[in-house]
Amino acid sequence: MRLLEIGPKLEAQVREYLQKQGYEVTEGAKLLGKSGIEHTFDMLAQKDDGFASYIIAVCIATGGDRESEVGIIFSFANKAYDT
Repeated sequence: MRLLEIGPKLEAQVREYLQKQGYEVTEGAKLLGKSGIEHTFDMLAQKDDGFASYIIAVCIATGGDRESEVGIIFSFANKAYDT
């Protein structure tokens, strides 16, 4: 895969790549976590090949200061773990 361009085309490039790999992509997908909290993901990619089901959660984060980046990463990890 070529390097992704930084900027407004990033989300479209990620969606297109996942679709080419056979995933059905939903933007702004909401999933109920084990905690009972509903979580929203930037993208959710799902594929079933008949043997296994695959789900990829995607968070698109633009750069910022280190503290906000760390917060975004931990928030995403917590949502992914809960769901």
